[in-house]
Amino acid sequence: MSIRNNQDRIGVDPKEITADPVVSQEKNDIGYIQPTEVVELPTKGRYYPKDHILYNSETLEIRYMTTKDEEILNSKSLLQKGLALDKMLQGILINKDIKLDDLYLGDKNALILAARITYHDAEYQVSVICPSCGEKSTPTFNLNNIKVKETDEDVLISENGTFEIILPKSKKKVELRMLTGHDEKALKVASEKKKKHNLPENPISEQLKYIILSIDDNQDRSYINKVVDNMLAFDAKYIRNEYARIIPNLDLAQEMDCNCGSQPQVDVPLNRTEFFWPK
Repeated sequence: MSIRNNQDRIGVDPKEITADPVVSQEKNDIGYIQPTEVVELPTKGRYYPKDHILYNSETLEIRYMTTKDEEILNSKSLLQKGLALDKMLQGILINKDIKLDDLYLGDKNALILAARITYHDAEYQVSVICPSCGEKSTPTFNLNNIKVKETDEDVLISENGTFEIILPKSKKKVELRMLTGHDEKALKVASEKKKKHNLPENPISEQLKYIILSIDDNQDRSYINKVVDNMLAFDAKYIRNEYARIIPNLDLAQEMDCNCGSQPQVDVPLNRTEFFWPK
């Protein structure tokens, strides 16, 4: 597999694209002993560039939230700008040299989960659709039961944090990379711009353009964009499914108790408003 530079692995220029906690303590400047937690990283630091601060680091440490952090989380101006959660998360990192936007999204999810447990508790009640009966139910999930997802033995991720798949229909070889916080923000900005100008949104193709590094070893962005725009839906869905299966992340699957009497497995939704702001 070809060697990529840091821009390839950690971010694509948007202009080119159309946990069980371990508790410790730290002392702040007023002498107050503040508890901290060590968060297990799904990537175990293996796929960051060698010059990245988290290269080969299996954990990172956060402090428990304070009233100041809660004020940030509930700031109306920050909420309107969509910055409240990220600003709070950046603030609770013990190592200030770690930048939230540089984290792979699986590692960021682990950080979000740990922060939520320290802020509220491990119980999380949220509305979900029961896959058995199709009705809305409001189960209570235990967030402590969410563990790091075990990577399948057949998954081979390179030291550059990329992996290759062969598309089932076109038989093209596609090299993919993991998304970071930078990419997440760039995708959001692109979506908001299209909404503002009443342009049609295309979140599926936009995400594919971000995660694809090469197609049949061709790294030209205009070529990749053209292939993505004309890709068979079957192949596009295969890429998304393989990406979700392969990347280091949290295993969000838990059983839910539904009023219909079934106990199906569903993914605990972390991206809901209720996760940090329960009703």
